[in-house]
Amino acid sequence: MKHENAGTLAAANPSIAEPADYRSYIDGWRGIAILLVMMVHTSQYCGNQGHGTFLLPWSERFFNSGARGVQLFFILSAFTLFNSSYRRFKIDENPRRDFYLRRAFRILPMWLIVVAIYRHLGDKPFSVALLNAGFLFGFVRFDKGLELVPGGWSLFVEETFYLMLPIIFGRLTSLRRASNFTVALMFLAMAWCALPYFHFPIPNGNDFTFLAPVNHWYFFGFGIILHYIVSSGSLSVGKGSAAWRWDVAALCLMPVFLTTYLSAIAAMFVFCILVSSQEGTAMNRLMNNALLRRFGVYCYSIYLFHFLVLRFMEPFMTAWSARLGIAQAAVEIRFLATFPLVAAACLLTGFLFFNLVEKPSVRLGKRVIARLGARERAADLLGGAAQETEAGETR
Repeated sequence: MKHENAGTLAAANPSIAEPADYRSYIDGWRGIAILLVMMVHTSQYCGNQGHGTFLLPWSERFFNSGARGVQLFFILSAFTLFNSSYRRFKIDENPRRDFYLRRAFRILPMWLIVVAIYRHLGDKPFSVALLNAGFLFGFVRFDKGLELVPGGWSLFVEETFYLMLPIIFGRLTSLRRASNFTVALMFLAMAWCALPYFHFPIPNGNDFTFLAPVNHWYFFGFGIILHYIVSSGSLSVGKGSAAWRWDVAALCLMPVFLTTYLSAIAAMFVFCILVSSQEGTAMNRLMNNALLRRFGVYCYSIYLFHFLVLRFMEPFMTAWSARLGIAQAAVEIRFLATFPLVAAACLLTGFLFFNLVEKPSVRLGKRVIARLGARERAADLLGGAAQETEAGETR
């Protein structure tokens, strides 16, 4: 497999990922993931409320399948974190502590801002905001009134994976182990979903059972499998017609996206990401599109704020549809007229919060980790000097 050289990567890297860990096509896939999520939620503002509101019979399934962008995020998250951890755990003096610190500075600042905004808009008690600020809401989110941020469930799922990653990292040391781990998690998810049929007392308000972390952990397993396949360098699609055959194979798998079989969708995503990792493929060129990668770079801010963007744009979207004479048109027509405006507003919002909050927070986290490391090294030097002094006095 070909890799971009470090200089090109550093110059072309608009994200906050370390140059050594950066893969440009992953930003493209993040862009796909956030656009899918934005698609399904924008369609809901355009009248996606069930049968009878669409022009084409398959459109409802297509738009609602945009929710699978969240599972794509899970796969990409595990892939990138396992990739970076192999380097980090070798060079960091306190790798587990540093991992959790990096995640905290990456996730919490933006999350706390959004929690504060939704607490203000919903006029919720401080106790509810505190429950959400610490991600404890995920354990009790069957009570819808305790979940402040729309889509916050996926962040809770990610946090549970972050907590376990330093523990499983040293054990999942091969593709075989990662595959066995993923299969075990799939059976665990099946067992979890089967519990209500055995009258096990699990509350299911607010889709608690389906959206619980245990039902989504295996997507991270697929991401770990992807990491081992890509890092092995064993995949080589060649050039020209050979590369196009892989593109065609990926294209033929796309209809799986419209099914309800989540494990099959995960496998389809893994295959398509593998194809995009090869420089000779059209999939690679698509995922390196500059605009698509920008959506990927800003995806965290966009994900947290796109509900607010839709909320505040709703009057404008309604007026815009009326002006175009499509206020009563099918969902597809209203969506095509409004989604470019929503996407542009979300991209601008993502740009602002990425540069004003995300990037400075990550830089601050790096400084904190560097200072902690410097203090530990200084303490070790002082301790070594003291031991040498004691040894000298003893002699």
